[in-house]
Order: sequence, then structure tokens, then C-alpha cells
Amino acid sequence: FGPSDIIVDDRLGRLIPLGDTAGFVKAMVHYHDHVVSERRHAQYRIDYIDRFSLDKVVHAHARALLAADGRVETRTSAAADSLRAEPAGAS
Repeated sequence: FGPSDIIVDDRLGRLIPLGDTAGFVKAMVHYHDHVVSERRHAQYRIDYIDRFSLDKVVHAHARALLAADGRVETRTSAAADSLRAEPAGAS
């Protein structure tokens, strides 16, 4: 996983290309000017980021590796499903 896999909408943050100083400043000004409205997304962020916890990611990758080796069924595990599922209160 990389940043673009995790930060998929503006409620989670903004990805700014390396070296884009103007874009970085614009994002920082936005967050400074919208602190109250950004706080409303706090629980969404917590729920969303939890699906990338070490435990969930390790289990999802281990299951994928075992499935590729034919040691387990290819059906997804609950941990892998949690990586795709929309967090509670999403949208």
C-alpha cells in the first residue's frame, strides 16, 4: 500500500506532489481556515485508517500469498474484506 491507496478522498487528506510548494501551501491554508469542518471527519478518518492496521494488512497479504501457492481457497478473508469495505458513517 502507498499513500494514494490510503488517501482516496478529501475527508482523509490531500496528496501533494513532491516539490509542489504552492499546492502544499494551498492545502495548509485550507486546513487552517477549515479546522472546525475538518474535525467533523475525525471519526471517519479513524475508522478508515484502522483497515490498514498492521494486523489486517498482514493477514490480507498472508492469505493472498497462500492462495497464490494453492494452500488456501481464493475466497477473501474478513481482514481482506475490511480493506475494501467502506467505514461506518461513510459518504
